[in-house]
Amino acid sequence: PFKEELGRADRDNVIDVYISDECDDVLADGAWQGIFTSQPERLTREEKKAYLAKQGIEFNEETAKYDQKGNLKVIYLKDEICGFAIHIVEKK
Repeated sequence: PFKEELGRADRDNVIDVYISDECDDVLADGAWQGIFTSQPERLTREEKKAYLAKQGIEFNEETAKYDQKGNLKVIYLKDEICGFAIHIVEKK
């Protein structure tokens, strides 16, 4: 839950960071208190994929790669954008 005083553009930017591998920028102690009313949980790769799918993003399931525990490691979007194949990948 966002703080009421946070504007729409700031909320959109926070969401972009929250679903990225840079989520510590908004989840770290000292950061989240200025954005959220309570500290949100870190999303799994599958939860991030589900969020993007709800926004209309389609994935090429044939490209999905999983680790030994069954966690999603990488998946490509269904369509190219301006000739580029776009993927989400776990950043190490």
